[in-house]
Amino acid sequence: EPAVLPQDFVGTVLRVPSKDVRRIAFSWQLPRWQVPLWESKPGSYASHLLGHEGQGSLLSALKAKGWATALAASVDDFGCFSHFDVTITLTENGLDHAEEVGVLLFRYLRLLRTTPVQPWVLSEMQMLREIRFQFADDSQPYSLVNKLARNLQTYPPRSVLAAPVKLRAPDAEAAAQILQHLTVDGARIEFVAKRFASQCTDADPWYGGQFLRKPLDELWRRAWYAAAEEGDPCRETAEAAAARDGLRLPTPNPFIPKDLSLRPMLEASGAMPAELAGVAGVS
Repeated sequence: EPAVLPQDFVGTVLRVPSKDVRRIAFSWQLPRWQVPLWESKPGSYASHLLGHEGQGSLLSALKAKGWATALAASVDDFGCFSHFDVTITLTENGLDHAEEVGVLLFRYLRLLRTTPVQPWVLSEMQMLREIRFQFADDSQPYSLVNKLARNLQTYPPRSVLAAPVKLRAPDAEAAAQILQHLTVDGARIEFVAKRFASQCTDADPWYGGQFLRKPLDELWRRAWYAAAEEGDPCRETAEAAAARDGLRLPTPNPFIPKDLSLRPMLEASGAMPAELAGVAGVS
């Protein structure tokens, strides 16, 4: 059972921020609480590729059109349920092209869904997380103890340090299933900007923040359906459609190390430094 009934979750929420920020966030309820899946972290595959910032990425395409400045994709856990969120920081021009921003997102999701989960991507993710764990900055003792105490509520004691970070057992099938849940019909869209002040007639009872809930615009829904083509499993068609917008999957990163072991230290020769004789300018 989902934490929130679908009819109460989906749709559009307009919000007026206290600061002058502009963003659009797409959220989906995931069918399972993701914390117990800490060894495989199935949502990390989608977040890794959606959050990619190199050539052919969703963010690079949005930046090329002048619509966005930043993008974040992640699984967020709340109590005992989880969301998958894609948050895009918009430019002023991007506010006027929110429909097209969604088109690019769902077109890229279509490309991810129709492409088999790539083993080399999972291997890169594993290594990046291993690097992050092995070479993490030292934490303040108070903060570390606080974090470990919280982690003990959800992770086995032997893995309390590594579990939130490492990817021990990637699961390609589970990663593909997460992508299948990122549909137009299951999405909630949160649109945040100062310009919505005149439209937001409701206020939350705690801080008085202005907001308005409404159904997803029908024109947006149709455009996003067309971009997502959820019933078409053809990879070649998805690649061609994505390429027209400058979208493609990343290529392997040659700069990610494959061996993190330390090299043995060279033995000191014991010889004294020698003068460089006969070299101009050196004495």
